[in-house]
Amino acid sequence: MSRLEKMASIDAHMRLLAPAKVSEDDKLIEYDALLLDRFLDILQDLHGEEIRETVQELYELSAEYEGNHEPEKLEELGNVLTSLDPGDTIVVTKSFSHMLNLANLAEEVQIAYRRRIKLKKGDFADENSAITESDIEETLKRLVVQLKKSKEEVFDALKNQTIDLVFTAHPTQIRNCLTQLYAKDITPDDKQELDESLQREFLEPLELCYRSLCDSGDRPIADGSLLDFLRQVSTFGLSLVRLDIRQESDRHTDVVDAITKHLGIGSYRDWPEEQRQEWLLSELNGKRPLFGPDLPKTDEIADVLDTFHVIAELPSDNFGAYIISMATAPSDVLAVELLQRECHVKEPLRVVPLFEKLADLEAAPAALSRLFSIEWYKNRINGKQEVMIGYSDSGKDAGRFSAAWQLYKAQEELIKVAKDFGVKLTMFHGRGGTVGRGGGPTHLAILSQPPDTIHGSLRVTVQGEVIEQSFGEEHLCFRTLQRFTAATLEHGMHPPISPKPEWRALMDELAVVATKEYRSVVFQEPRFVEYFRLATPELEYGRMNIGSRPSKRKPSGGIESDPSYHVNVRPHLSKEILESSKPAAELVKLNPSSEYAPGLEDTLILTMKGIAAGLQNTG
Repeated sequence: MSRLEKMASIDAHMRLLAPAKVSEDDKLIEYDALLLDRFLDILQDLHGEEIRETVQELYELSAEYEGNHEPEKLEELGNVLTSLDPGDTIVVTKSFSHMLNLANLAEEVQIAYRRRIKLKKGDFADENSAITESDIEETLKRLVVQLKKSKEEVFDALKNQTIDLVFTAHPTQIRNCLTQLYAKDITPDDKQELDESLQREFLEPLELCYRSLCDSGDRPIADGSLLDFLRQVSTFGLSLVRLDIRQESDRHTDVVDAITKHLGIGSYRDWPEEQRQEWLLSELNGKRPLFGPDLPKTDEIADVLDTFHVIAELPSDNFGAYIISMATAPSDVLAVELLQRECHVKEPLRVVPLFEKLADLEAAPAALSRLFSIEWYKNRINGKQEVMIGYSDSGKDAGRFSAAWQLYKAQEELIKVAKDFGVKLTMFHGRGGTVGRGGGPTHLAILSQPPDTIHGSLRVTVQGEVIEQSFGEEHLCFRTLQRFTAATLEHGMHPPISPKPEWRALMDELAVVATKEYRSVVFQEPRFVEYFRLATPELEYGRMNIGSRPSKRKPSGGIESDPSYHVNVRPHLSKEILESSKPAAELVKLNPSSEYAPGLEDTLILTMKGIAAGLQNTG
């Protein structure tokens, strides 16, 4: 059989096994295998038979090691990987990225197929059962039939509830826009021109993708969701959804400190909390400008002020909340209010303190009480306040058990403070995708919140690492929205019971022990960092462009080691690299100070990039 005939044959088999035609699990597995086989044929056409054989060899060695955990197979796998030159390494790792994506595609087909079959049979005892997740139909039935709620009550609760899902975004492009915007004084005409330029900048890569698909004979794909998105951008511009602004409290302290020093009244950073509040309130109640263009600025201070200037320039409906991460005290909130005024923000954003560490969560109710007792602030918020609580940093600070209990108690106390002052409080949950970052089944997570803390109003982050698995396809999107809607409705109409006093006492006791033990290892054991970095690819992941934020707020430390490796580099294999005018060394810049042998670190990083690209949840 010729190569062309074989490819046509595989395509024919794949069409027969398309998702709509699937009827048995073994055919789904066969579909997965055919996808892989088709990919390897394409790889061979593009890069040659040797690259295909290399990818197959690596695949088989990995599978053998995974099955038997024989050290010899791992060593053999390492030898093949380290023998590749940088150019071929790129091709191989991209290949594994595509292969993992294809495997995920086949898995999603399986899940969607099984779900359709069970729905047709009326069998809901799958991953969406009430034990872990819930469909809206199940929740409505439970409320009306089991809990005897009237249909009118359920309808009123449903139509009045609000759920705000906040997608995290990478700040790099935003910083680039700020740099362009404030490189010169902006007139209204300049601003309009820049807005149009930014829209063009956003459209150009999309249009390039469209033209590329059309030129390569894939017009039906180009005319699908990509064309729809191009039309949406052209119609609605860049402000279809509101953008939350987030900045660390310490950065605001730096700005205010520079202002007080420039005014000759001392160092704001060195002032105690009461003095900070007193000065901030006196300025908020006054009208004098605090600084002008002559304010000495570091790059970090300029970055913060530029952000406020952009908020002032753009329409208010472009923005949502201004979130202060690592908030600790009332002055953190008042400082942002003052900076908004000083930067001439006509419609100030609502300011949302984010309490993250254990001590900050414990102090949060007192901080909120102090804010609400300030007449200026009470008038400013008009009876509404939003507070964000952080699951990830609290877990890293105190351990998952203690953090979960303190988050629970903090919500109870914050709601009580708000009620005492007649303020409607919205809790904003900063959850991640993994368990260590507050992740888990959506339904259970919402129903586990304290009574009276949701009241039909929920705001929660959807972190970058779970956006694909929650909204990557239409059926996933509807299922995710249903889960949030159903759980929020049930929590409001059938709240969980409050813990008994004896339960609370036991949880308090366990939390103290758990925090002590966790910190004794993570913060007090001098060998922990060394162990962690040897046992995990933490440093390599930190160099990968797969997160919405840097891997560390303040990078420091390292592992001193000097392993000895002997690497035999094979000749170039891939057509693409052989025919390229660029030397392979230009494609991968080696790190001369690396603890690894030359090329090995970059091989590891590129390999993990390929793996990460194929995973739905990189958290």
